[in-house]
Amino acid sequence: MKKQIVMLLMGIGMISTAMAQEPENKKEKMEAAKIAFITKELELTTEEAQKFWPVYNQREAESDAVRKEMRAKMKGKKIEEMSDAEVEKSMDEMLALKQKELDIEKKYNTEFKKVLPVKKVAKLHMAERKFKEEVMKEWKDRHPGGPEGKGPGGNGRGGKDPDPKP
Repeated sequence: MKKQIVMLLMGIGMISTAMAQEPENKKEKMEAAKIAFITKELELTTEEAQKFWPVYNQREAESDAVRKEMRAKMKGKKIEEMSDAEVEKSMDEMLALKQKELDIEKKYNTEFKKVLPVKKVAKLHMAERKFKEEVMKEWKDRHPGGPEGKGPGGNGRGGKDPDPKP
């Protein structure tokens, strides 16, 4: 229990500091924070962690490759400048890549169940979402106006309506 509390505190500290690090260290710090966070959330034993993390890292590598391919396919494309046939082809390619992502998730859901109890596999998806939410909250706390001083509303006032209706 004491070990888990220490890991949680380390994870929270790493989330906070990761956002302020140099780019080359930021990714490493973020990964360390994610590992600590997920380990704590799933309450992984040492034995479970030793089996789980290699499978998780392989899934992440496969998913990252698909996301990279998606970004490459979309880079520099402007719908307004494309023909209808090009837009349709692009949409079909993106749907195929999303299906590939889903296939990876299904594959690794099965693999995770080989190394973890099913309830911990279910908790994994919740823990990943919770980690992302906390990272986004931390980022928003550090950058209250959003990019270029504009919030979600893009009005320079943090997305707040100047004349809210009661």
